[in-house]
Amino acid sequence: MAWPIQIKFDILEECRAFTVFQRLPPEIRQRIWEAYLSAPGVHFLKLQTRDGDWSWTERRMHNFSNFEASEDVDEEGEMAKVLERDRLPRESHQARLIPVGPFPKADVSHYKTLRKQLAILSRTCIESRSVVKRLENRAETLKLDNGSIISLGRSSDLIYLDYFPLSLYQRNGNLETIPDCPDLSHIKRVAVRFSHTWRPTKNLCKCDSCRKSARLIHQGFYPAHLYQLLARHFPNLEEFFFIDYLIVHRSRSQQGSKGIAAKGPTMLVDIGNQR
Repeated sequence: MAWPIQIKFDILEECRAFTVFQRLPPEIRQRIWEAYLSAPGVHFLKLQTRDGDWSWTERRMHNFSNFEASEDVDEEGEMAKVLERDRLPRESHQARLIPVGPFPKADVSHYKTLRKQLAILSRTCIESRSVVKRLENRAETLKLDNGSIISLGRSSDLIYLDYFPLSLYQRNGNLETIPDCPDLSHIKRVAVRFSHTWRPTKNLCKCDSCRKSARLIHQGFYPAHLYQLLARHFPNLEEFFFIDYLIVHRSRSQQGSKGIAAKGPTMLVDIGNQR
C-alpha cells in the first residue's frame, strides 16, 4: 500500500502574525472579521409541530385528495379550483424548526462550525465581539427557539428542510392547514427530498391494459403541498433545490459508451425573486 506523500515546510517567525492588522482602517478590519464567518454551508432542519403530531394534516390531506380524485377536470380547471380554495380560511398550528438528527454527534450541519467561529471571535477582542453581536442581532438571522444560531442574516447558506412524515410527504394532497412558523421568512435557499412517487400526467399508451381503461390519461402525482408551502410561507425565497438520495453517478464505461456526462445529486431551480 502506497502512503501519500507528506509535504512539510517552515513558516518564518516574522510571517506568522499579521502585525499591520491593527493599523488597517476600522471598516476594513470589520470586513475581515465578517469574511471569517462568510463561508456558506448546509443546515439540516425539520419543521415540527409543537406537540409533534401531524395527524390533523393527514386527515385534511386525505379528505381533499379524495375530493380531487373523484372529479375529472382539466389542468386549467384544477388550477382554478386550487386558487379559489386558497382564499378559504384554514386551521393554523404552531410549528418550529428543529435539527433533523436526534443526536448532536450525528448532526453534520454547518451551524456547528459557525457557532465555534462565533465563539472564537467573541473571545478575540472587543472589536471582533461587537461584530459578532451585530451579525447575531440582524433581523434576518435564523435561530432556534432556544436562541441558538443557525444562519447569519444575508448569508448564502442552504437549508435542507423536512416538514412532513414520509407517508404524507410522498402524497399529492394540498396543504390545507397553516404551519405557523415565522422563521421560514428568513430562509432564502431551501432544499427538500425528491420523491420517486411523484410523476407527471401523461397520455395512455396503446397496450391492452390502457385500452381497457375508461380514462384517456394517467393522472399525475404532484407534490402540491410542496408548491403551496413554498409560495405561502417563504416570502424571501431565492433558490430551491431537490435532493435525490437514490441517484447514482454513471460509471466511466457508461459515460464513454453513451457520451453522457455523469449527473450530480441535485437539481437547481432559480425562481428569480426580485424585491
